[in-house]
Amino acid sequence: TWDWIYHEYVSLDRRFYFVVDYLKKIYDVSDYRIQADPICDPKEQSLRTPPISRLPVSTRLETRQRLGISKDDAMVLITMGGIFEPMQCVRQLSDYHEGVRFVVPGAAPHMIPLEDNLKNIVFLPQASGFYHPDLVLAADAVIGKVGYSTLAEVFHAGVPFGYINRNNFREAPVMASYIRARMKGMQISENEFHGGAWLDRLSGLLSLGVELKQEPNGAVVAAEHIFK
Repeated sequence: TWDWIYHEYVSLDRRFYFVVDYLKKIYDVSDYRIQADPICDPKEQSLRTPPISRLPVSTRLETRQRLGISKDDAMVLITMGGIFEPMQCVRQLSDYHEGVRFVVPGAAPHMIPLEDNLKNIVFLPQASGFYHPDLVLAADAVIGKVGYSTLAEVFHAGVPFGYINRNNFREAPVMASYIRARMKGMQISENEFHGGAWLDRLSGLLSLGVELKQEPNGAVVAAEHIFK
């Protein structure tokens, strides 16, 4: 919860203390607390659920057909969690011709399909009409910064995760530890990502394969608990 996240900033500016105290008092009067894995600050008498994520609405094949990607090609989704960042490794991506197609959401003002660029990259705008959980489900690997929603979607899709840790986020070490323990993946540094060095290890990430999780989505577990 946000009191725990903001507490790290109290040492930088004491005014954060009032924000933390205000939020903590609100959370402390709740009757029920539902905590979804990976949990940073476990609380007693809480319902603990698997990761909570939005559910896909299209099949893997349907999404690939819309993207113009063959079912036989490896698809790698590069996602920054909805926040566009200039990509410095585009040239390295365009030179990577190992039967891999890269999909980059939020990287262009309009969709740029395979036939209009360097044949192996699909650029999507922010409002592309593609549902992010569908893109994750269609992928053979996901490359992206560690954030809760991305982690949860990748977890349930069973897709290998090339994760970029956010060292200045308090929850990042907990999420990175969860990925190492419960998911298929490899850690990528910021410098590796922007410089394209991670491409040297991409074949190893793809070789881990896709394996759908059998455990329920935490959203269903939480809803059933609330309903009861």
